[in-house]
Amino acid sequence: MIYKPFHELGLSLLGMGNMRLPVAGERGPIDEEKARQIIEYAYEHGVNYFDTAYGYHGGESERFVGRVLSRYPRESWHLVTKMPGHMMRYSSGRLEFSGYMVGNAATSPADLFEEQLEKCGVDYFDFYLLHNLCETSYDFYTDEELGVVEYLL
Repeated sequence: MIYKPFHELGLSLLGMGNMRLPVAGERGPIDEEKARQIIEYAYEHGVNYFDTAYGYHGGESERFVGRVLSRYPRESWHLVTKMPGHMMRYSSGRLEFSGYMVGNAATSPADLFEEQLEKCGVDYFDFYLLHNLCETSYDFYTDEELGVVEYLL
C-alpha cells in the first residue's frame, strides 16, 4: 500500500467507501458476513481510511463499520463520516430531515454529531465532512443561527 503524509498521519492512497456494502437480497439489510470480510480484507491489505455517512444503508453503515473496525487498534485506522445537511432543512428554529430521511429525529447539529460518535463506537472522527455541499445545502451549512460550521470547528 502507498501512504501519503497528511499532517502527522500516514493515509493510504486507497480508501474504502461504505455506501454500497453487500446486502442480503435485493434491498435487504447489510450482509454482515460478506461486508465484514471486505472491510477486513481492505484493512489487512493496508487500507486505513474508511468513509461512511449518516444515511448510508438506512443509517446502519456507521454502526456496522465502527463495529468491524473496533477489532483493530484505534490508532491504526482513520474514520470519516459526514453531517447530513444535504438531507436537512432548518426553518423557524426547527430542524428536520428531508427526502428519504424524513422521520429521523433531528434536534441540533451537536446532537447529530454525538449520535454519530455513539453509532460508530468511537470517541472522535479523524475527518468529518459536510455531506454534499452544493447550492441546495449551502444555506443549511452556513445558517448562522444553526451554527453548523461553528460547532464543528
